[in-house]
Amino acid sequence: LLKMWPIRGGRHRRPGIALVLLAFQMAQAGFQNIPPVTLVTLAANVAMFLRLFRGFRYPKLGEVCVSVVHVWYQGDWKRLIYSAFFHADEWHLYYNMASFMWKGITLERRLGSARFLYVLAVFTVCTHSLLLGLNYSMDHFFHQSSYLADCAVGFSGVIFALKVLTTHYLPPGMTYVMGWFPVPRRIACWVELVVIQILIPRASFMGHLAGILVGLLYTSGPLRAVMELPFGGWTRPRYYDDYDAPDHRQTRAARQQSYTYHAGATGYRAEGGAGLTEEEELQVAMQRSLQEYEQQ
Repeated sequence: LLKMWPIRGGRHRRPGIALVLLAFQMAQAGFQNIPPVTLVTLAANVAMFLRLFRGFRYPKLGEVCVSVVHVWYQGDWKRLIYSAFFHADEWHLYYNMASFMWKGITLERRLGSARFLYVLAVFTVCTHSLLLGLNYSMDHFFHQSSYLADCAVGFSGVIFALKVLTTHYLPPGMTYVMGWFPVPRRIACWVELVVIQILIPRASFMGHLAGILVGLLYTSGPLRAVMELPFGGWTRPRYYDDYDAPDHRQTRAARQQSYTYHAGATGYRAEGGAGLTEEEELQVAMQRSLQEYEQQ
C-alpha cells in the first residue's frame, strides 16, 4: 500500500505516481481557480516532501512528530506546527493534499484569503494541542504511558477540522463518505473517522478526533468568538458566492468535492519497532520518548 523513497541526508526526493496524480487533481480544478493561501499551502507541503528548499536542514520524522513527551514534558513546542508539514510517504502526502485542496478552494473563497490563513494557523495549533490533551487524558484514565509517547505527523487533523467547517456551510442533505456510500452530511465526518480507522489501523484516530472537535468548537462552540477577540469582533468578510465566482462551474465542482473527496488514510500514528525508513523513524521516536518519560 505504501511506497517509501530511501533518501539519505538532504538529497532531493524523486516525485512518483502519487505526486503526478496530485498535479492532475490540481489541473482538473484549474490552477487559476485555486486561491492563493490554498495554493501556497499545497506547494509548501510538496516542496517540504521533495526537499526543494536549499539551505534548510530537513529533520527526520522523529524530530518533528507531535507527542505529549516531546511537546509538554520536553518543551519542544514548535512540533505543534512542524508536524503538520511532514508526511510519512508520498501517498500520505497525496491523500492529505488532494483532500485539502477541494476544502481550501471552497473555504478560502467563502472566508477570504486573510481569514482562511488565520483559521488554518489556529486550527493547526489547536488540533495538535487537543491531540496532546486527549492522549494525556487516555494515559490518566487507562494508566498506559504509551499514549504519552504516541507520535504523529501529517495534515490530517487540520483537514478533519476543515471538514466540519465545510459541512457547516452546506445545507442539510446526504453526502458520500470516501465516495462509497451515502450518509447524512452532518454526521459524515464521524462516519469517516470510524471507516478510516477500520481500513487503516495505523491512522491517527486521536489526531482525527481532535480535528473534528476543533471544528465543532469553531462552528458550535466558543473558539470562533475567541479567535475574533484580538480584532475587536471580526466582521463577516466579503466573499464570492459559489455561483457568482469567476468560473462558477469550477467552484460548483469544488463545493461538490469539498467533503466527499477522500481516498485513504490522512495521518499516521507511530507504533513500536525500529528501522531505517522514514516511516520506521516514527516508530523509533515513540520508543525513545516512552523510555525517556519512564526514566523521569
